[in-house]
Amino acid sequence: MFKDMTVKSKVILLPILATVAFVIMILVALFMGNKNRALFDRIETGYYPALRLSQELQKSFGALHLALEEVVTAGKIEELKTAEAIQDELIKKLESGKENREIAASEIDRMIGMFQDYYSEARQAALQGRGRAPSPSRSRQNTTTWPRN
Repeated sequence: MFKDMTVKSKVILLPILATVAFVIMILVALFMGNKNRALFDRIETGYYPALRLSQELQKSFGALHLALEEVVTAGKIEELKTAEAIQDELIKKLESGKENREIAASEIDRMIGMFQDYYSEARQAALQGRGRAPSPSRSRQNTTTWPRN
């Protein structure tokens, strides 16, 4: 194709090809920029708030665990009120996760159900074990884990 062209035609064709290549590069850059903007938006409005929620839930869950441990080790029944307040706070935080479009509402509902089951059993166990010191091996380790997907 290029063998049959004159030098003049080749010289004229060169800037045209360069312009076409430049336009293609600009279009690709614009497309990728829009795609990156959408991904950053998902990170800012979805994934980062989900991470913050997870950290807050872990902190609250630790406080709940300590309150229930106080009921068991020191026999402080008034710590149950603290534990119930923390439980209500945890459920509210979990419910707030439903507003996040990156977290499936069914997953939040599943976690709420699991947490309520855990709390009712832990509360009952704390009441039954009131005034008893935990065994040294159990007090050093956290035996409660959330399922990870």
